[in-house]
Amino acid sequence: MTGLGVVFTSAALGAGYHYLRRKNPDVIKPPYLLVFGVIVHVFMLLWMLTLPWSIAFKVLHKISIPVMLIFPLDQEEHFYAQKALRESEQFMRDLLESIQDGISVLNTDLTIRHVNEVMNQWYAENLPLEGEKCYECYHDADKPCDPCPTLRCIESGETEWDVVPGLPGSPAEWIELYSHPMKDPNSGEVTGVMEFPRKR
Repeated sequence: MTGLGVVFTSAALGAGYHYLRRKNPDVIKPPYLLVFGVIVHVFMLLWMLTLPWSIAFKVLHKISIPVMLIFPLDQEEHFYAQKALRESEQFMRDLLESIQDGISVLNTDLTIRHVNEVMNQWYAENLPLEGEKCYECYHDADKPCDPCPTLRCIESGETEWDVVPGLPGSPAEWIELYSHPMKDPNSGEVTGVMEFPRKR
């Protein structure tokens, strides 16, 4: 019963906090997170009192200080880590959008993961591009183009280059395509490809 009480109380408090956050975005700031963490853990400790007194005393003696001090502070660290991640992602998006040539990031199965706005302009008739196969969006084809520097790049693990046909009638009918491998830092395995297409 104590375990269920902790789970349901935490869930209810979390739902309430989520509601407040939607009404007032300021409540995700560190002081509010700290207060929320303390409230959750106070309720958690109160539920410990439903245990037999001899067990409850031992549990509270062992966990009350760590629960009240460490866990809420950990939430503040989590907040700052999330904020840094969001800022880093925004910086990368801004960087990609500032480049005037096309940029297309693919998975190794040739599914488009990300494109910049230039690619959206070139292939406006096939939007959205992300989540689709590159040859379907960029060539209106049902199989990879030939030659395909991206397939060679996946196989070789090296940067590859070729001139490939673009989409007929689009602003990019012929393209110089540079394909650069994205690799797992530990295994060296190719995990994706960054394409840099240039109109000819």
